[in-house]
Amino acid sequence: MQRYIILFFVILLCKSIVAKAENVFSLPIPSLIQRLDKVLDAKESYVQQKVQRIDSLKKQLFLCNSLDEKYMVTTRLVMEYRSYICDSAMKYVDENWKIAQQTRDSDQLNETKFLEANLLLSVGMYQETLEILRSVNVDQLSPFLLKQYYHCCEQTYYHLSNYAGSSKYGKEYKRKSKSYIDSLLLISESNSNEYMRLLARKSYSEGNENKAKEVLLGVLQKYEFGSHDYAVITSTLSEMEPVGEKRKRYLLLSAMSDVMSAVKENKSLRNLAAELYAEGDIERAYHYCTISMDDANFYNARLRSLEIVKIQPIIEKAYKQKVAEQHRRLRIYLIAITGLFVLLMAFWIVLYKQNKKLDKIKVKLQVSNAELSNLNKSLSESNMVKEEYVGRFMSLCSSYISNLKHYQSMVYSKIVVGKIEELKSMVRSSDVIELEIRQFYRSFDEAFLNIYPNFIVGFNTLLREEERIVLPNSRCLTPELRIFALIRLGITDTDRIAKFLQYSTNTVYSYRTKIKNKAIDKTCFDKKILDIG
Repeated sequence: MQRYIILFFVILLCKSIVAKAENVFSLPIPSLIQRLDKVLDAKESYVQQKVQRIDSLKKQLFLCNSLDEKYMVTTRLVMEYRSYICDSAMKYVDENWKIAQQTRDSDQLNETKFLEANLLLSVGMYQETLEILRSVNVDQLSPFLLKQYYHCCEQTYYHLSNYAGSSKYGKEYKRKSKSYIDSLLLISESNSNEYMRLLARKSYSEGNENKAKEVLLGVLQKYEFGSHDYAVITSTLSEMEPVGEKRKRYLLLSAMSDVMSAVKENKSLRNLAAELYAEGDIERAYHYCTISMDDANFYNARLRSLEIVKIQPIIEKAYKQKVAEQHRRLRIYLIAITGLFVLLMAFWIVLYKQNKKLDKIKVKLQVSNAELSNLNKSLSESNMVKEEYVGRFMSLCSSYISNLKHYQSMVYSKIVVGKIEELKSMVRSSDVIELEIRQFYRSFDEAFLNIYPNFIVGFNTLLREEERIVLPNSRCLTPELRIFALIRLGITDTDRIAKFLQYSTNTVYSYRTKIKNKAIDKTCFDKKILDIG
């Protein structure tokens, strides 16, 4: 009786999972996007669940009493890390090698080869993958390992065919990939999930897209929404669809499942960002693209980072769009505030001459004035950086114009009176230019330190204690600090920095190298400069 009760609850649980997946699958696109945003907000909680599983396996590994037990646990660690952190997965593959060499178990040695081959394949090391596969004695493989071998071969030639394109090599790789699919179908259990997924691949490669979609949609119902398999199948379905609502739906489902299964080696979110960019949803596309780049860097495989870089224009376009929108809003606010202020002054003059019957109108205007003041204050705070530099450099420009007029007048007067030699002497002198440059530096330094008053303290924390910079004047930067101040403002190109500060390119490069050599952490020095508040 107890067994039937347990079975009943298991069936109920499975039905609820399937119903949940179906409900998500049938949601409209805007609702799916909102759900994806919520899943991304909770991303760290899913990662924490994976970390807990990994930590648990590591504790088990420590308590293992035999080499066979250790091999089983390290294999599970490889599977946990495989789509999470590439380097860590490879580390435990190496552990598997050591254990397999000690036990001299041929099955363990071959299985470890396939684990390593799959990892190398995921980072684009196709030649190394082929070398491993060629070292396998196929005749000695058990049915289980033979299936793994065929799978590795099929995936390798599939990726090679995509890389080679329509060349003769690409066609040959595609033929080999198909042959291994046929081999896998022969040794896979009929109507199993694995068999049906292979059948879909075969149908798609033969041009029968409708059958492939039908098979995959049938298989999809057998997997739980949020699992890695669900993510892979919906991603595959998205590749079979043209640009449109269906493709976007599959990408959304796949991206959510990737996040929920803490997968860092993903492409659905990246492809979704490209779709949204094409539709004009720049802000969300930029957000998703940034998350994809962070995941690729976390996974630590160069191939994935290069794939993200291909859609880098999305980031650039989003940034430009955002800046342009901010400028547009600023102009509108300034015009509105100016107009309202002028209107308010006009009302104030009229009201001053009116009698006490207009007191009620005066109170309303005072309320409006208070609201405008609050709006102006909020706008001023949000645009402090821009106003600081605009004000200072407009002042500098005005000063330069005045000095130029004065200089022009003086030159003209000396030419008129024939003081040519004195004029030549003045032109040869660099005193005027150096004075203007010093004034420019002083204005730049004061503006920068007003915006980032803690920059010098933060900068010194990145340097070794004995190399920290002490300023005689707290409001004046050294040439080195001035260069890194520009980097903090987002100007990282050496030529632009040199032109901006009137230094030579070699001088800027020399200063940057000199300071970097004094850093506690040289590799992350430039990145940490951007984080100084």
